[in-house]
Amino acid sequence: MNGKNCVFLCLIGLISHFVLAQETILCPLQSDMVIIDDTNNNPTISYNTDETISLTFPDQYITDIFANYSIYDFYQTFPESNGVLLKYYTIRHGNKDLINEIHESVPQDVIHIENDYPSAPINNTIISLVDGKTFRVIKTCSNIPEVGQYCPSTEVVVPESLDITITFSYDDLNDLMTIETADTTSPCGNSFSADYKGLQNGVQLWYSNPGVTSSSYSTQACHSFEEKLYQVLGVECSGYNIGGLGIYSEVDTGHLVLERETAVFSSDLLVLEEYNLSIAENHLEEIDLFEIKGNPYLQVRNLNDQSLKVCVYNTAGKQIITADHLEENSFNISNLSTGLYFIQLINLDNQQKIFKFLKN
Repeated sequence: MNGKNCVFLCLIGLISHFVLAQETILCPLQSDMVIIDDTNNNPTISYNTDETISLTFPDQYITDIFANYSIYDFYQTFPESNGVLLKYYTIRHGNKDLINEIHESVPQDVIHIENDYPSAPINNTIISLVDGKTFRVIKTCSNIPEVGQYCPSTEVVVPESLDITITFSYDDLNDLMTIETADTTSPCGNSFSADYKGLQNGVQLWYSNPGVTSSSYSTQACHSFEEKLYQVLGVECSGYNIGGLGIYSEVDTGHLVLERETAVFSSDLLVLEEYNLSIAENHLEEIDLFEIKGNPYLQVRNLNDQSLKVCVYNTAGKQIITADHLEENSFNISNLSTGLYFIQLINLDNQQKIFKFLKN
C-alpha cells in the first residue's frame, strides 16, 4: 500500500470514528459556578460509594450546608486559564435550594454567587393545561434572528413511529410541577424525572436526579429529537439554555408549546399533542419484578415469555449490570451493594420499562 492510500484510509477511519461516536444527550444534574477568591477557603473532596462527593470546608458551618445536599462533582471551571478565571468553580448538584442557601448564609468574600434563584407560584393556567396529562412531541422549531430563521420555517416533524412522550403532574402541597419520561424509557433509552418551580412566565428546573442515561448515535432517528427535548427542559448535556421554561398552548391548534431561550432573542420550541397511552399497546405492562428471600436471583414475572434484555443502573446513572437475554426470567443480584437501583427491561419491539429496586 502506498503512502497516499494509507493516508486516505486513515482519514476515512478517523471520519467514521467521529461520525459514528455515541453521545450522551441527557444530563439532568445541574451545574452552577461559584467564585472562591482565597484558595484557603477551598474544600477538600471525599468520594462516596454512591457516586456522590463530600466537601469539607475550613468553616464547619459551610461543610454542614453542603452535607444536606447530594453533590456529584466540584471542580475548577477554567483550570487552563489564568488570573480571575482560576477562581471559578463548578458545582454539580440536583437541588437549587443549595445555591440559594449558600447565597443567603455564606459571606460573598468566602463563596461568591452572582445569581440566586427566586421563584414564584406556578401559574394556574399552566397547571390546568398540563397537570395529570401525557404529551407526545410532534414538532420541533427554532427562532434564530441572527441568521434570519424563524418558526414555522424551521419546523421539523417528528416521525409517527417515534413516541417521545413526557408526563406532567402538579404537587399542590409543595407547588412543584414534575416532568418525567412517560411510563417507560424514551426511544433512545433515556429516563428522567425532574421537579420545576414557578417563574413569572413559566417554570424553572429545581430538583433533579441523575436518571437513566444511554448513549446514542447521531444517526439514530430518536437522537436529535430527544436532544432538542432535553435542551428545552434544561436537562441536556450542553447546558447552554438560559432563563425559564415557557408553557402555553397554540391558539389555532390547541397544541401544547414548550419554549426556552437559547440566547438573546433566540429560542427553541417543542410542539406537543396530548397522548393517550392506551392507543399504544405496551407488551411490557404485565411485566413485574419480585424477590424471593434468600435467593440471589431477582425474578421477572413474564407471563407472555417475552425475550428481554436487562440493564441495571445505580442512582448516578452508571450501568452496573447488562444482559442481552434473561435466562429463566431471572438475573443475579448478589454482587450488588446495598442501595437503590433502576432496572430497565427491553423487549424485541424496543419497548422499555423501568423499575426501582432497593437492595437490602
